Amino acid sequence: MLAEPLVFQSHRRTETALGAAVAVCVGLVLTGGCSTLEIQDAYRLPNGGSEFEIAVPDGDVMVGFQPATRLYSLGVVGAPVIPTVVKRHSPAEMNLSVRLTLHTDHDFAFPPSVCIRSDTAAELCSDTAFIHAYAMFQDDGSAYRDKQRRWQHIAPFFDSKRAWYEAITPSENDVPFDRATVYRHYGYVGSPKWDLLSVEMVYHVPCPSPDPCPSRAALDSRDLMRVGSAPPASQEIAFHHVRVRDYRPVTDPGP
Repeated sequence: MLAEPLVFQSHRRTETALGAAVAVCVGLVLTGGCSTLEIQDAYRLPNGGSEFEIAVPDGDVMVGFQPATRLYSLGVVGAPVIPTVVKRHSPAEMNLSVRLTLHTDHDFAFPPSVCIRSDTAAELCSDTAFIHAYAMFQDDGSAYRDKQRRWQHIAPFFDSKRAWYEAITPSENDVPFDRATVYRHYGYVGSPKWDLLSVEMVYHVPCPSPDPCPSRAALDSRDLMRVGSAPPASQEIAFHHVRVRDYRPVTDPGP
């Protein structure tokens, strides 16, 4: 079985810690308010954005790196000094997300692996690919009094027993993850016909030990996917590493 990237393992531990933190924070709110502080290792575009958009027929592609939580703490307003997540070491991996959204059926394909150009000019290549996809359709509204159409889930993509991200491997080396591969992975046979399809591929890229992950990561849009018969026009997408600090006061526990 393929090893799960550390970021997904730590994501579950972080969720557990954050769940406990929410309960503590609600208690603090009831006694006067609380605040949270999250520090993440992230990659950003030159304009500060976290995702780069590529236009494709009847949809779009969003490209970005998943951030890694380095510290999460909480406390009274102005002093979130109780740590619930603490990671002292810099990330040893990068996780590139390539998310395709379509509103009309087109053939598409993702590469089985991607390579990132670093600030040292060396290429770092992925060793594992993970997938998350969902599909929905609009009913005809006939079952409702107001006759308004509503969005409905397509069952094979919404199996609660599935992990949020699942490892996916090509049938052969260097064979892309195309539409047929994605449908087969989810057991979707084409009915009901979808009106919205979202497919996200996450490429796990290990950084060379003992060196830290690069401060700059560049990709070519042509290497990330295609919709129809041709990939998008070639364009360099460059991200740089940042440390993101997010402080949030919470004074209302909500309903």
